[in-house]
Amino acid sequence: MKLTAQYIESMAKLSRLELTEMEKNAYAKELDEVFRYIDKLQQVNTDGVQPTDFIHVIQTIRDRKDEK
Repeated sequence: MKLTAQYIESMAKLSRLELTEMEKNAYAKELDEVFRYIDKLQQVNTDGVQPTDFIHVIQTIRDRKDEK
């Protein structure tokens, strides 16, 4: 789906945003690039890849061992 300035205008209206023509065109271009990238990611073969539930390890200051 190619995003157009008209589509952005209708979304802006629903969101009660006032955008200039330049903003509509810029958002249409940026969002179109994002959605094309998402389409590309959906084509990646992930067979055999374990789902990741949590990827960030939290370490508190108490757990940190400072080197002297």
